[in-house]
Amino acid sequence: PSNKSLIIKIFHLFEIKSNVNSTGQAGKSFLAYNLQKYSKIKIYIKLLNYTINIIWITNKNFLKIRIGVFGDKPPFGFVDENGKNQGYDIYLAKRLAKDLLGDENKIEFITLEAANRVEYLLSNKVDIILANFTVTDERKQKVDFAKPYMKVSLGIVSPKGAPITDVKQLKGKKLIVNKGTTAEIYFTKNYPDIELLKYDQNTETFNALLDKRGAALAHDNTLVFAWATEN
Repeated sequence: PSNKSLIIKIFHLFEIKSNVNSTGQAGKSFLAYNLQKYSKIKIYIKLLNYTINIIWITNKNFLKIRIGVFGDKPPFGFVDENGKNQGYDIYLAKRLAKDLLGDENKIEFITLEAANRVEYLLSNKVDIILANFTVTDERKQKVDFAKPYMKVSLGIVSPKGAPITDVKQLKGKKLIVNKGTTAEIYFTKNYPDIELLKYDQNTETFNALLDKRGAALAHDNTLVFAWATEN
């Protein structure tokens, strides 16, 4: 309420100032009139910035950033045995909180899946996504991306006893993917003859491969490298 009152007072003062300055415009030149209008805009912007800064300083100690992360995608975002969020994306999230709010603990981690990352941003459930969010033209139409902080490609992991070394070997076979990922988009568009088994969670996806429900699994190459090393 105090912040709202402050904004109203500042805008009211500006409105009074504008009304006083706007009298007698008929006798002035068109150029002078527009210059005065430009000066008012500058005053308005300064007052608005001043208001925002006051609100920011007042509320900074109470703010938290809501960051969407994965809970089952090591080494990027996962929950450890103690129930703590860990991983590469978690480290970046803490750096953001430290830079913006002065405390790396001022974060509310919100676990999500690949398929609902865009939805969570558009519905204001999170402020930022740090969850292996690959930049695509389709996604850029709906959300804003920062500059990339990691470069990855698609990779395929398969059983040792039946290795897949060429995408042509997947023709007529089942390929396991996560819903809403670039792997799903890529194979749907470019290889319609490959049957896709789709799952929401990474845990479900990799368990499907271990259970031999598909010939291989497609995901970010850094993720499949990390998983294959442990399995």
